[in-house]
Amino acid sequence: MRLGFTTVTFRQKNVEEIFALAKENEIDLIEWGGDIHLPYDDPLALEQVLEGQEKFGIRSLSYGSYYKTGEEDFEKFEAICKTAKATSAQIVRIWLGGRPGALYTQKTFARMIAELEKLCSMAQEYKITVAAEFHQNTYNDNLKNALKVLEACKAGNYKTYWQPQGNEKKDLESLKALLDHIVVVHVFNWSNFNLRYPFCEKPERWQSFFETISTSKRSIPLIMEFVRGDCPKQFAKDVDCIRKMIANI
Repeated sequence: MRLGFTTVTFRQKNVEEIFALAKENEIDLIEWGGDIHLPYDDPLALEQVLEGQEKFGIRSLSYGSYYKTGEEDFEKFEAICKTAKATSAQIVRIWLGGRPGALYTQKTFARMIAELEKLCSMAQEYKITVAAEFHQNTYNDNLKNALKVLEACKAGNYKTYWQPQGNEKKDLESLKALLDHIVVVHVFNWSNFNLRYPFCEKPERWQSFFETISTSKRSIPLIMEFVRGDCPKQFAKDVDCIRKMIANI
């Protein structure tokens, strides 16, 4: 399991500072966020990212586009794919809409799948995988809905992210059930009340998650997302803690 981080972890830092953090923590795997650090329509930001990747030997794993199904903006998505491809990212992260899955009708679900298949077809031209974040307030908000989309979408390059939702028993169940379809795991240590903890204070549930992830036949990247206080020193401590946890599996 390789460890990296998504740049939204430090939205307040610029691209140069992101590279410095990666170097300080011996991380060579990054998910670029399209909201702050690498907007899909900002060629100057892209130039800066490409220069830094070459200078520091950083690999772009994925591009966090924040494209939401329902936009049906295929010109925008084409630009997103071009940006991702330029960084050598093999995955574009999207959201399946912006509301809970329970609010979808058969008609809106079918329209979402049609758009998703169109996005996947476009991404395939760039040899890119489209993956939905496993996130509340999207259709991909629980195991049942995630499996329904995976069954309905006929595109071979559609996959899912995974992250805990706050119920350890259900989280472990969803992780095991989705394991063959997961391309990235977002790693963060939050309570049910969105309180952030250092990893070494409450490592138990993630230890079981890491053990499950390690059973995959594929190497699933672990991408850190958010730390307590948005603090670089805490980030470094969490990186060290996670590395020790996965080294013992």
